Amino acid sequence: MFQSPKFHRCGCDNPHIPLPLGGNTGRTPGLSDQTTATRALNLAQAVSALLAQHEADTNDPHNTRGLVKQVRVVDSLPSSASGFNDGDLVLVKSPASSFYVQSGMLVEYTPEKLANALIMATQAGAAAASAQTEAVNARAAAASVANDIALVHVSEARQAEATAAIVAALVALKASRPAFDDTAPLRPPYDSEVAWLESDGAQWLDTGIYLDAATDVVEMSGVVLAATPARIFGARSDSASFNISCGITAAARMIVDFNNGNYDRYRATAAANSIGEFTATAGRDLRSIVIGGATASSSVSNPDAFTTAGTCRVFDVAGDFLTSNRFAGRVTSFKVWRNGVLIMDLQPVRFTNRQDVSEGGAFDRVSGRILGNAGTGAFGLGPDII
Repeated sequence: MFQSPKFHRCGCDNPHIPLPLGGNTGRTPGLSDQTTATRALNLAQAVSALLAQHEADTNDPHNTRGLVKQVRVVDSLPSSASGFNDGDLVLVKSPASSFYVQSGMLVEYTPEKLANALIMATQAGAAAASAQTEAVNARAAAASVANDIALVHVSEARQAEATAAIVAALVALKASRPAFDDTAPLRPPYDSEVAWLESDGAQWLDTGIYLDAATDVVEMSGVVLAATPARIFGARSDSASFNISCGITAAARMIVDFNNGNYDRYRATAAANSIGEFTATAGRDLRSIVIGGATASSSVSNPDAFTTAGTCRVFDVAGDFLTSNRFAGRVTSFKVWRNGVLIMDLQPVRFTNRQDVSEGGAFDRVSGRILGNAGTGAFGLGPDII
């Protein structure tokens, strides 16, 4: 039978209900205390109402019924999902927040959603209890823990107790729902796919990839709105060093470079006044540009083996370039292959950031990450893709 968590240290076996936040009187009262019993009953009634509301909501984007594997408590906000596993529920002490690890990413998990998960877990435990008093205790304890976690006003010992309660409740919930399908797909971590991202020259993306000349091929599609000098994508030290890049020259010609030495031998150069829709490809065996219905290419194989000094950028080129102007245009697609295997596939999207603000970025279909604006201002967005 499910045993409700005990949050007292008096050594007895009688379940106690913890005081709500701000009500510490120096002791933890039991159910024999009439005031506490009344408070517990009120909590149980409130929890029951929330349970009914939660059961009616079938749209559970975080799959709390089956996919939370363990709960982790950390002191500060993690910069990435490194060190965590898919299914981890991460509780952050400062600033007060919580996240769910999904596809190698930290997805913000609000206190309201966490409280609903705990309340839902409490229902599973209370349903298995044979005594009304035990059910009231379980529900009141879970409500108190949910409140404590949401406000992060707990001591180190209280955090450990709360974590144990969450794990126990979720385990009981999973055991009580054998028909639940753990393989049900999760919702994507963005609001909608859009046709393109548009930069005014202040916005750009950092892919985090150091390009390898021996193995990598890069392909980008987009729209040139004005044939002015611009850094479109890639990284290079200069025109003759560790150079895998695409841009527009002062002569209004789009170029694609792939060299560590004399760039003239390997550069693909489009016609003057390069404007309109384009696809540019950079690889050791082929550099090509398709723009305005015309194709320019260079198929001289480059034997150089090198890795770019900086990470590849989109709407910009890392390192020295012909101009300081970033690409003021549109990007519809960006892909990188390594040894013939697709390692990045960016789709423009609209997503809600950690400050609960909608903005534009790119979702990597390979890693499941969202790349946000590394510059200033905000991307312009194309229409939603239905």
